[in-house]
Amino acid sequence: MLFGGRQTTASGTVWYGDTWGWNGKAWTLRASLGPPAQAYAAMAYDDNRRRIVLFPGLGSCGECLDTWE
Repeated sequence: MLFGGRQTTASGTVWYGDTWGWNGKAWTLRASLGPPAQAYAAMAYDDNRRRIVLFPGLGSCGECLDTWE
């Protein structure tokens, strides 16, 4: 799984807030709604609850202070 990112352009920084999944051959868009667009976030898989947990990063929300599952 991959979430967010950023791209620097001549007109400024573009922040992304979409989630992508990799099946070993190709990336597939999994969600475009959810956490605020951000980069430098981290994800971990909670095996007990079978959920991916997204920890905050830096992005369109400034220093994002939220956690998502």
